[in-house]
Parts: sequence; C-alpha cells; structure tokens
Amino acid sequence: MFVSEVLAGMRLKLADLCLRGARRFTPRPLFDTCAGVYNRSICRLKLDPAEYRKLIKAWSARGPGEPVEVSFRNLRFPLWIRPGTPDATEVIHSVVREAYKAYAPRADVRVIVDAGAYIGDTTAWYLSRYPLARVVALEPNPANFEMLVRNVRPYGNRAIALPNALWPTDGTVEMTFDVGETAGRAALNRDGGVPVTAVSPWTLMRSLNAKRIDIFKMDIEGAELILFEDARSEEWLACTRHLVMEIHAPDPLPAVRRLLSSGRFRYSRYKELHVFRAEF
Repeated sequence: MFVSEVLAGMRLKLADLCLRGARRFTPRPLFDTCAGVYNRSICRLKLDPAEYRKLIKAWSARGPGEPVEVSFRNLRFPLWIRPGTPDATEVIHSVVREAYKAYAPRADVRVIVDAGAYIGDTTAWYLSRYPLARVVALEPNPANFEMLVRNVRPYGNRAIALPNALWPTDGTVEMTFDVGETAGRAALNRDGGVPVTAVSPWTLMRSLNAKRIDIFKMDIEGAELILFEDARSEEWLACTRHLVMEIHAPDPLPAVRRLLSSGRFRYSRYKELHVFRAEF
C-alpha cells in the first residue's frame, strides 16, 4: 500500500510539473486551445454520448439558459448545470477530471465539510465516492445555493446544505455576489455588502455530531487566510484529517507555512489545490 501511494504521488507530481511548464512557456491562446481540446477528449471518454453532448453544449453556450440535467458514470445521481455559466467548467474539473481525487483518503471517510460548495458538484462527487460519508456543504450565494440544494437533494440526509459563509467565529459577514461571468461567485466586502450568516468549523462539527473532520475542502475566495490567522484554528485543525483548498492570495506560502508549523500535516500540491494530510 505504501509503495503504491508513493508511486501514485510521484505520477501526480510529474504530471503537475509538466502542466505548469506547459502553462508557463506556451502562449496563452495556444494553451487555452489545447486545454479545451484535452477537456473535450476526457469528457468524451468518461461520459455516455448523449450526456457528453449535453455537457459540451452547456459548456459552449454564450448566454444563460435553463438548467440541463447531465448524468455522470461516477456519480450516483445526475447534476443540474446552468448553460452560459462556469458550471460546466467546474464540473469538468471536479467530476470528470476528478481533481479532488489527488491524495484523497482511500477509505474510512465519514465526515466531510465542503466550504464554498458552489452548485454541489464536489459535494456530489464526495457523496458518491464515499458511500458512508455525510457532507455539510456551505454556499452563501443565493443563486448557487439554489442549485446546490437541487443537486444534493437525491442524497437525502447524507447532505446538509447551508447558505452560510465559513468564518473563525459564528456571526455575520458582508459579502458581494458577482452575477456576471462568474455566475455569482461570493467575495468578502469590508466596505459594505449583503449580510451573510457565518459559521465556525466548530459549529459545523457540532451540526454533524462529529469529533473529527475526515475531509475539509475549502474554496472560500480569500477567507481561508483569515481563518488560519485566528488563534482558535489550532483547535479544529487538530481534529482535521485531510484538508484540501485553493488559496486565493498572490503568495500562498504564508498560509502553507502556518498550517505546516504544527508538524501534523504532510503537504502536497496538485494543480491549484493545496493538500494537507494528517493520519490519525
């Protein structure tokens, strides 16, 4: 088992290095074109023909349209996707190409937090991959939250969808919701915005009656830095087995060093994902 994990890790690192090199030295228009061709090829391989056509049509749409239902072989239930938005791009990233599979725990996963769940694509992927797990999914943007609820409803009480923001303490934060090309991405706004109820990691653990978090996924648009700067983060990090996140900062190293300072985590990186693993 250990040898296979090491080999798998080496393959991921090699693939990641090749991708970074290609992105760095290839002109952006050419790289984007090649990436698009590659994504279409992967989708064609992993989806049934009718579902492939629906996904590509939603991905290529130039304007908004009614949500379409797309089935994936590795999900227990279909996903609803909004054409003309980043939904299809996110789904290709999380479900088709399975970015969160890199370095993920193989088994014994019962409690998952998906902070910044968007439309529930990663939540559905986790629920399908780990049949004994429960997921609490946070998405503060109302339009995205509506899609999240729709997409995780078939999983019943294994999925808890909350219209909240993740924060060091319970309370209220102000956010803005971009309804343009990013289809309602949420961002903190210190100069005023829409008040959103915030919840702490401890509150989430209590909602699941859990003593540990097996997987903590974060895509929270910069709030991760605030979360880790809080002194209380040490307490819930001590109960976290696997942390995977995007770091929305020009220099992610301070956040990485902060997490590694405890000596509990092994650090890996796959594409834009920073992965921290601690075995209990």
